[in-house]
Amino acid sequence: MLNLFALYLGITAAMAGVIFLLSDLSYPLRFWRLFVFFNLTSPMSIGSWLLILWTGIGMLIVFLWHMRNRIPI
Repeated sequence: MLNLFALYLGITAAMAGVIFLLSDLSYPLRFWRLFVFFNLTSPMSIGSWLLILWTGIGMLIVFLWHMRNRIPI
């Protein structure tokens, strides 16, 4: 149960990280450029991709856990 709690907390923290990352931009409405133009030398670009990737993996793990245990979502 603790593992699932940690996963939910991690997903929430990653989503908050994405929101804080977008709010830190000079032009927040141009955030889509972080995902369209990947730049290996930009920490902002790498961080945004890693946060999105980790959030997706975490949500997939939660979904698979719920399917395995047959607990209604």
